Amino acid sequence: MNTLIIDDDFLFCTIIQNKLSTLFEKDSISLKIDICNQHFENIDMQKYDLYFIDIILPIENGIDLGKKILMNNPRAILVFMSVDNNNVFDTFPLDHFYYIRKSNLDDDLNKFRIKLFDKYGIVTFVSHYQEIQIFQKDIIMIESKRNKLSIITNFEKYTVYDSLSHFIKNLNSHHFYRLYSYCVINLAHIRNFQNDGIVLSQGYEIPYGRKKNQLKEAYMEYRRMYF
Repeated sequence: MNTLIIDDDFLFCTIIQNKLSTLFEKDSISLKIDICNQHFENIDMQKYDLYFIDIILPIENGIDLGKKILMNNPRAILVFMSVDNNNVFDTFPLDHFYYIRKSNLDDDLNKFRIKLFDKYGIVTFVSHYQEIQIFQKDIIMIESKRNKLSIITNFEKYTVYDSLSHFIKNLNSHHFYRLYSYCVINLAHIRNFQNDGIVLSQGYEIPYGRKKNQLKEAYMEYRRMYF
């Protein structure tokens, strides 16, 4: 999960970066964590899945920045942070995921982790003799060649020996669509509908085959449920 920490206090940024890495390593989950402690106007509002935003920023209010991020990236997960606990009330009108009190950092990060797992779902599998856990939202697509699966994510490609039919039983059926007998795509990663096929995250292009209309209907239903 691509993560960005936005705070003008660089020391605090490194502290929370290390704590997040340690916290999610216990679950064998890889977070790619970047830091932004200046030039907030140049933040990439579409690159990241998860944004940790300090409410009190120089020049721009963190809540206003969060609104801009959601306008550009509706699927982004926003976590606001502050030293002043009263600021939590200012975040209520905004569709954000969690609020972290800097004075209660360890406890709040643990609660955030639990909530994140509950909402976005974890899938567990074995790849190259190692148990892997990833968020379902990070899966772009799954391709099958007999009983050898290629699970393609935002970060890397995993090889799993399993049948596609068995593996997808553990996935949220509203998010994933079986376009071919050997290929399942994550509807959340569709970036464009073209004449002959779709474009997914990371530039993957998949032809429609015979399911162009069915895929569009499934995508519209997904949009109605989650947007």
